[in-house]
Amino acid sequence: MTGHQKTPEGTAVSRRAGANVRRLRRRAGMTAAQLAQEMTALGMPISTQNVTRLETGVSGSGGHPAMSVDLLIAFAAVLQVGPEVLLAEPACWQCSDLPPEGFACRACGAEG
Repeated sequence: MTGHQKTPEGTAVSRRAGANVRRLRRRAGMTAAQLAQEMTALGMPISTQNVTRLETGVSGSGGHPAMSVDLLIAFAAVLQVGPEVLLAEPACWQCSDLPPEGFACRACGAEG
């Protein structure tokens, strides 16, 4: 295979990493703006809007934004986890391991 092509698998990995960033950010009690500030302080400037786009997997053009390795490592550092944690699939696809506060997931029993 020659050239660089965006693959569906690459998009799935970026979307999973973004969802994990969101899950861990919320668990840490941080807003997207606070995460963007921490990333900027670490030397990886990113806007709140771009944090949200990466977390939700939806770009302004309707495509799927890709997360670079540099961003992945910076997010992991700010969230105090290893990069592999951001790449891992959640244990529960129903609640993504983060049910709403005050609720429990019926599928896995996790409490928010």
